[in-house]
Amino acid sequence: MYPNFMTGLIAWMGDDQVTIAMDTLASYTDHTPFKIVSKIMPILHTRSVLCPFGDLELGLSLYQYVQSSILSYDIRTLVSNLEKGMQSFLDCFIKTHNRAPNGNIFFFGYDRTDNKYRGFVFRVSEGTFVLDEEPKGLIVKPSTGVIDKESLLPLFPFDLDNVPGSLYCGICKMKVIDDSKNLDDRVGIGGQVQIAVLSKDGYQLSTLEMQDFRETFNETCANLSTE
Repeated sequence: MYPNFMTGLIAWMGDDQVTIAMDTLASYTDHTPFKIVSKIMPILHTRSVLCPFGDLELGLSLYQYVQSSILSYDIRTLVSNLEKGMQSFLDCFIKTHNRAPNGNIFFFGYDRTDNKYRGFVFRVSEGTFVLDEEPKGLIVKPSTGVIDKESLLPLFPFDLDNVPGSLYCGICKMKVIDDSKNLDDRVGIGGQVQIAVLSKDGYQLSTLEMQDFRETFNETCANLSTE
């Protein structure tokens, strides 16, 4: 049993700005809480962020690899150069951890050539990957099942004049939906809501606690003490 980053993500992406909201709960593969973690990982010299889904060790290892081995100055050069080395990174990960990882690694950032914000996702399955670009507009992940854009949108007010507040409400609604499921069917959403706003004027990151944050934190402490 190993920890994972399965999570909720809601983002609003336009040409001049992208706003991303994620929860901070990492769970074990049996869906019990593991730890409170930051899932929005800044790469500020590229005006980008990395946002991992799935395998916790995959997300942390890739963040370290990007910081230590990828030469880039914006999202275009970051993703282009990472694509060239991604399979070698995954092969090394498999040898180190003795297993093939699965997960989706999202990147959002500024493209200096096109003068706009863009989003990409490396979809990793059994140690291989596919690279896709995310469309502009509202992005909701998971993209299938009960917690998806079509099911979620009627449940929270999306206000273009207050995008961060809208995304916070959306993640909280995701948690309500997720908590209503049987444990084996849960994504695992909880802890806090982290919100990143990337714009041509700069970068902002805030952290807001969910209503049951203290209860969730105490549960992670109890689980860690039994290991």
